[in-house]
Amino acid sequence: MFASLTCSHTNCGLRSIASGCDSDNEKLGDGSNYDLEILRKRDKLSAKAVEEGMWWLVVEAVVLERYPELVQLWSISRNTAGHVQQPVSEVTGMTLLYTEWALALEKEGEEPDYDTIVMQVTRGKPWWACMVQAFIDFLARHAGGETDPVLFK
Repeated sequence: MFASLTCSHTNCGLRSIASGCDSDNEKLGDGSNYDLEILRKRDKLSAKAVEEGMWWLVVEAVVLERYPELVQLWSISRNTAGHVQQPVSEVTGMTLLYTEWALALEKEGEEPDYDTIVMQVTRGKPWWACMVQAFIDFLARHAGGETDPVLFK
């Protein structure tokens, strides 16, 4: 089962593949249209999702508004299998970094200690730990610039 606030992007993609819509993506088609058989050769599980659909747990937006930490919890739970921790993805890491920053900002009422938060988020030594600043720089360039109040250091 997958969790989503809307499921729209994945479902749209699955329907587009099933319908053979126009696409120049050669990994999902012939270079002019999506093609389920080409996808099946690359990824049988994704082809099965196109044919049979996926089970979704759709969460009302009000849940996210009332419990913003839930996204982080879901993200962490998707990176674990039983008691064995799976590698934390860079997306999960950046989500954790943002969440820690926002929580510290709320608690302290002043600018949090950036280095301490990065140290907390990368304490498990994920493969992307040395790239945190590059990720933040990328976000600053492509998500509102350095003047965006959410993306300051």
